[in-house]
Amino acid sequence: MQFNESASPDIPFQVKAADAFSNVNIQEEKITSAYIVKTLRQNGWDGVTMDDLNRSVYYTADFNGSIVYNNFCLSDSDEVAFHYTICGIPGVEYDLSFFIDHQPVCLDNGLSYHVALSKGNRWVFEIAFDASKMDSFQTFYVMAVPENSGNDVLPVLKSNSILLYKENEQ
Repeated sequence: MQFNESASPDIPFQVKAADAFSNVNIQEEKITSAYIVKTLRQNGWDGVTMDDLNRSVYYTADFNGSIVYNNFCLSDSDEVAFHYTICGIPGVEYDLSFFIDHQPVCLDNGLSYHVALSKGNRWVFEIAFDASKMDSFQTFYVMAVPENSGNDVLPVLKSNSILLYKENEQ
């Protein structure tokens, strides 16, 4: 394989679909027993206890309160709520980026959001999509990359890639 030309340095890093984020709310909240017993379990983290949060990192993701594994129709609603949480080993830091069509979406503070996990807390990301500003087919996902794993080997976390689509309107 031979490359005859370098990639353009002017690659856009802010997707126009970022305009579709009508509201972004990011905050740190206390972890409740309901979150551990219900929410983590529904997201595939069965049997997690408060003590487990000191040994591993967990995340959840849902659209309009439902776990979505592969695609989500935007035609059903004018605004879609995406909810993402991350919690676990106190002191571990992650950089989170949200992607639409494999391009990072610029939030208020840049292309990624830095979180430091703390004991008994979770970070909550609530993003509202304005479906009218989305294209007919777009892929959405979240990547969380550990920044300071120390001696621990921590995973890069990636949510499911969700196809956001609109039904044909005729």
